[in-house]
This record gives sequence, C-alpha cells and structure tokens, in this order.
Amino acid sequence: AALEQAAAAQLRRALLALSLLLAFAVVCVGYFRTRLFLPLGRITQALNGIVSGRPLLELQAEAKRHDEIGLLSQGVTLLYASLQETQRLKEENEQLAQRDRLTGIGNRQALEQALPTLIGHAERYEEPLAMVLLDLDHFKRVNDTWGHPVGDEVLIKTAQVVRQAIRSDDRFFRMGGEEFVVLMPQTNAGGAERAAEKMRLALEAVDHPRVGRVTASFGVSERVWGEDFPSWYKRTDEALYQAKEAGRNRVACLVEESISVARVQLLWRKEWESGDPVIDAQHQALFK
Repeated sequence: AALEQAAAAQLRRALLALSLLLAFAVVCVGYFRTRLFLPLGRITQALNGIVSGRPLLELQAEAKRHDEIGLLSQGVTLLYASLQETQRLKEENEQLAQRDRLTGIGNRQALEQALPTLIGHAERYEEPLAMVLLDLDHFKRVNDTWGHPVGDEVLIKTAQVVRQAIRSDDRFFRMGGEEFVVLMPQTNAGGAERAAEKMRLALEAVDHPRVGRVTASFGVSERVWGEDFPSWYKRTDEALYQAKEAGRNRVACLVEESISVARVQLLWRKEWESGDPVIDAQHQALFK
C-alpha cells in the first residue's frame, strides 16, 4: 500500500510537471506569436507591398513599441515615405522637362512624345489631324527695342491668349523663340483654318504694355494619311511662309489631297492577315 501511494504521488508530481511544462510552452508560443511572429509577418508584408508598388500596410501598433520591432517598423515607414517623395520628385522633374520654362506650355520634347499617340490615334480611327504653326511678326524688333525681359512678357501673354482660344483637347507647344505649334485632333484643314483665324484676332486685340500690338502669322495644314511629322511640319511651315510673304498678320492654309511616294511610309497591318501563312506571305510580298 505504501509503495502504491508513493507511486501515485510520484505520478501526480510528474503529471503536474508535464502540465506546467505544457502551459509554459503554450504561453511561450502565444507570446512569441503575438509579440514577434505576427509583427514580423506584418512588417514583411509591408515590405513586399513596397516592392510591388502597393500602398503601405499600416504599422502604427508596431511602430509604438520600444524595442527592435518598433525600430524596424519605424524604419519601414520612413523607407516608404522616402520612396514616395523620390517618386514625386521624379514625376515633377519629368513634367518640368516637358514644359517650356518661360510660358509653361509644352516644349519640343513634349511635342515629340505626344506625336506618336496623336498620329497613331488618327491613323487607327481614320480621323483628321491638323497643325497650326504661328510665328510672331517682327518679334526681333521687340527684343532689340525694349529688351529681352519685355520680349519674354510678350511671349508669356501670347501663350496665355492662344491657350484660351483653343479647345481643351488641342495640344499647344512652343518650338522655340517666337514660334508655337498647335496640334488639333479630329480637325480638318478648314476647321483648323477657322481656329487659326480666331487665334489671330485674339492676339491682334491684345495691347501689350510699352510694346503695344504684336500680331502673328499662321500656317495651317492637315496631315495626309501615312505622312511623317517632318514632311507634315515642312508643309505647314511653307504655309506660314506664304502668310509672311503676303503681308503678315494673316492665316495661310496649305491643302494637299495627296502626297508624293517619297513622303509615304507604308506599314503592314495585323488585321490584314488571313491566318494562312502561305497566303499572308504572298500578300505581304505584293504589298512590298
């Protein structure tokens, strides 16, 4: 009986020790899971989000801790803020690089980036696309008489007046000096000529301080299907030259129903393919 009691007591002590050990293990697992594993998992998820370009996962609770987890969370938050600021500055610099510093409108670089989209859309949907090229009359006389600061004021005012005269869908650029370009989607030569006359009248009505009236001459043309920009720009510049030669402060429109083969760039279209490689090869050979 004594041996049985001793064995029973020993068993109870062993069970108690095992229970305490299991309870300690459960407490440890719960502690580490709550205080370490889950916060680290959220921090890892936040870092993965940063890499993927997603918004930062909130780490407010973790950042309030006064231990390594708190420092790590604060570091992740600062990293995200730094990356956001870097991206903002990059986008701002890209926008500034495409803006004319004096007038605030698009510059030549912005024009070059806009052309593929505008021409591609016009080609795809078979829509007209017109160009208006304007140049201030006798602008060198303004700079020589009143100085470049006054000339800059005239250029700024010119850009403001033209921007108010054109549509929101039209694209306005400064090519350099006193020369500006307006690209007009879904507009034929006649519509662009009427828009140019509206711009001309608006500029003619402006009374610049000290300088007085500064007029502009306009060249207008509609892009012909398949025509590249240099050829199109050259035709528009020829129209502008005609306006200058005819006495300035006027609009000249160059209408060309067709263009020479030297100006055409033929491109094979995917929708022309039949799906049969032999037939498609024959068609492409005939096309070339």
